[in-house]
Amino acid sequence: MDKALLRLQRYATDVRKGSIPYEKLRFGASWRHPPQTEDPTQNSEWAKIQLMDFVQALVNTEFAVPTLLDP
Repeated sequence: MDKALLRLQRYATDVRKGSIPYEKLRFGASWRHPPQTEDPTQNSEWAKIQLMDFVQALVNTEFAVPTLLDP
């Protein structure tokens, strides 16, 4: 989890620097709006929210396992 958080924080830094093209930012609403400050606390909080959102979406799909089996 720590590696994923660090990767998300690096992503926010790359967006701020402009090294990620705008067309790559159009996928996912929250990905388009990483923090615009270099405050490490704010970057960390943003990364945690993104990671929790991803994990929640993964759990909500029930890992693509059918729960109702035909008798």
